[in-house]
Amino acid sequence: TLSLLPAVQFKVGERMDWSVCFPDQEFNERMVNFDLNYFKYDFLKLTGLEFDEIKLQDDLDRLRADSLDYDGNCFMYRDFQARNIIIKNGEPCFIDFQGGRRGPLQYDLASFLWNAGTSFSPELRGEFEECYLRSLSNFITFDEKTFREKYRLITLVRLLQEFGAYGFRGLVERKQLFIDCFAPGLRCIRELISEPFSRYPYLNSLLGRLSEEWDGSTVLPGLKVNL
Repeated sequence: TLSLLPAVQFKVGERMDWSVCFPDQEFNERMVNFDLNYFKYDFLKLTGLEFDEIKLQDDLDRLRADSLDYDGNCFMYRDFQARNIIIKNGEPCFIDFQGGRRGPLQYDLASFLWNAGTSFSPELRGEFEECYLRSLSNFITFDEKTFREKYRLITLVRLLQEFGAYGFRGLVERKQLFIDCFAPGLRCIRELISEPFSRYPYLNSLLGRLSEEWDGSTVLPGLKVNL
């Protein structure tokens, strides 16, 4: 499946009329602000974890600016997840393009490989990353080190967005499907920040505390997130 993703990103991008994308034509400042605020207001503030909002916002502003530094006319699926892939006549088919727009290549890779619902092991995730990169090399020439650095950064943005969704759907709406995502999601965060993000020191420290200390009981009585 991941070997097919670059073809979608580039071939669709070559022919796409970006003006039909809704609500935005591209991965832009407004979209990233929405996603980061989703994390802060619909998850983090509900956890009861104390934090310095000014220091956090300084890091989120840097993260937003860094994530928007991308080139190319590539199609970003946005919700490239296992649930949006079906098998027809023995071949994988991609569905649900409603969030598609122009954006960084790394976003779809992060969406698929760092989703709490799939919980890939680091070893299997690494194999999938190599599969994607081999296929990507058929479309562009790229520096792998630079690509992976941007991939980590975009993965951080994506995970924060996901936790906004888990918070709203799980902590506010009390939907069990999303409550069940907290534990694997926190493990993903712990793994990602095992190599610290030096440009976002306060955010990195806060996520470390979150992944080690928060068990859900401060929000939902009886809820126990198995960290």
